[in-house]
Amino acid sequence: MRDVDGRDTRGRDAAVGFYWTRPVNWAGFTRLPRDVEEAGQASRTIRYQMERVRAWARDNAVALVEEVPFLDLRTDRVTDACGEALAKARARCAERAPLLLCVRFDYGSSPWRSHPKLREIAGELGFLLVELEPIAVDVDGMRFDPIRHFEEWRDLDEVTRAGFRANAEAKLIEAAERIVQTRGRYAAIADLLNAEGVPTKTGKAWTEETVRKMLRQTMWST
Repeated sequence: MRDVDGRDTRGRDAAVGFYWTRPVNWAGFTRLPRDVEEAGQASRTIRYQMERVRAWARDNAVALVEEVPFLDLRTDRVTDACGEALAKARARCAERAPLLLCVRFDYGSSPWRSHPKLREIAGELGFLLVELEPIAVDVDGMRFDPIRHFEEWRDLDEVTRAGFRANAEAKLIEAAERIVQTRGRYAAIADLLNAEGVPTKTGKAWTEETVRKMLRQTMWST
């Protein structure tokens, strides 16, 4: 077997790289390619983790035999949804006691949350989890600081979501005033807003339930 650099893995510890990111609905980032190189092109966060893990594996003479890019449905931490992907990667390591390499983003004063579910799954699958510090590294010839990157995205996310929320509420009220029939009203409003390309406050498509909840909230606050 050979590792991701094409080197023979005999006599070396085996490792799996796990690269996690979250969806950003308002930016249309809701899917991640399964191919690790394509995933690295789609997400700078994934690319950073790839570079960090690959460098650590080379420096420590560890065979990186599998890499798992992963987009979770939750927006703040790893959930048990990653278990299946990691189980497949674990099978590639045969009878070895493999390492699971990832970047831990909750070091020091960082506000980012830890991933207890990842540690739990790693233990269940027989991985030895190695969490790397999120230090800045060069990515495509430019210095990439993940903590600063996340802080900038958090600020942009707050501003963008505030704009989405205000627009969604205004368009919802307009649609509710246009569609006044009782039967099937919420579904009709959702269809109208989706047809006009109006996103919800999270950037998603409208559903009957979303209209019902948000209309009640909007009416209560006015």
